[in-house]
Amino acid sequence: MLSNNPKLIKGYHLLALLYMQEGEYEKARKRLKAAARIDKTNTTTLRFLREIEEQTGRATSLDSRFKIKEKEIEKKDGSVIYRSGNDTIIQPPEYREKSITNTLVNLVLGLLVGAAALWFLVVPAKTQKINQAANKKVVEYSDKMATLSAELDRMQKDMDASTDSVSTAKSQIDAANAKAAGYENLIKAWQAYRDGSYGTAANAMEGVAPDALSVEAKGMYDTIMSEIGGTVKANYQAAAGSAMEAGDYDTAISNLEKALGIGSQDSNTMFNLAQAYDKKGDTQNANKWYQKIHR
Repeated sequence: MLSNNPKLIKGYHLLALLYMQEGEYEKARKRLKAAARIDKTNTTTLRFLREIEEQTGRATSLDSRFKIKEKEIEKKDGSVIYRSGNDTIIQPPEYREKSITNTLVNLVLGLLVGAAALWFLVVPAKTQKINQAANKKVVEYSDKMATLSAELDRMQKDMDASTDSVSTAKSQIDAANAKAAGYENLIKAWQAYRDGSYGTAANAMEGVAPDALSVEAKGMYDTIMSEIGGTVKANYQAAAGSAMEAGDYDTAISNLEKALGIGSQDSNTMFNLAQAYDKKGDTQNANKWYQKIHR
């Protein structure tokens, strides 16, 4: 309140009373000296200073224009006379504060005025300042979030590209490994075929993918299959039968399709393949193989 109205003497009186109540007499003296600089004849200021001097035992020095060297109070017909040096100040009876009730009323009124001033002047300004700061922060955070979002999108794209590259490389490695395994099984089958171990050769030939072989290797594959193709086909059919009994229809279908790729496509193998598709629930492929049987 005093920062907004530095010449409000009542404000200095109220603040000095609060300091005196708390026993902080020097702070109270400082506020009363400020009030005296505004009005050196104010009797309330002089009376409060006198009480502080009685409590502290130390006189109060005001500026050069108004120094209190000594105070004497003389009562005449209800009046109070203050003497300071050569100056005499008379407070008429009608303006005299007679009890602490008046002081408390003034204190309460001053606090209400101060609260009203704080509410109507200070609070709206602070609220506006807080809102402006909050809006500024929101804008800053929004910009940061947009930047982070763009960075995350870029990182996600880089990661997806890396994943695709890894997946492609893995597929190429798997294909190369399968091709190498096919050649290795072809060599084993060839050695077993030359040794007359047709059963061993047939087992090795099951691990060979003829489409992945070179022209020379395919010729070797055809030579072996011309002799042991029936055994290999029988092995595929037997494996398919075991898979059907176990309910593994995908494995049964794979083996039956391999069996059909060896020699002529017999109706028995086609029927078993149609049955495997049917039990799997693939009606379309089941009907296709059923129709091939009757052609």
